[in-house]
Amino acid sequence: MEPDRSPDDAYRAKYSQVLNHCYHGDKMKCLILEDDIVFLHNPERTRDVLVENTITMFNTEDSAYDCTKRGFGWLPSTHTGDGSQCRIFSKPPASCLSQCLEEENAAQLDFGLKACQSHCGLTQKRFLLAVHSGLSSTMDREDT
Repeated sequence: MEPDRSPDDAYRAKYSQVLNHCYHGDKMKCLILEDDIVFLHNPERTRDVLVENTITMFNTEDSAYDCTKRGFGWLPSTHTGDGSQCRIFSKPPASCLSQCLEEENAAQLDFGLKACQSHCGLTQKRFLLAVHSGLSSTMDREDT
């Protein structure tokens, strides 16, 4: 890490790179997970919950999903910046989000995501798919 960059700056830059990769990839939606989450369901039910809550019949590609908060994925909610452990973005707005995060001067990624989602015209929706494990990130663990 560069000496004048904080861990938050490095994390925000990495998140921006992931969004840029999403934009240039061949998938329509990108699920971005932190490494210290726990899925609530088995793999089959996890897939069903993802499909049920992000199905295009109820959503546009201008929807962003916070999958660590209880809600119904087809209903809009307020933009929140709290907790970015599990997010889903569609490919079209990923480029705008990536550029915005690179320019955003928010101290933490969560606040930058909140501001950038608004800036990029995304509707916030949420559904509960994963929870924070309570363990520190593997990035911070000495044994990894």
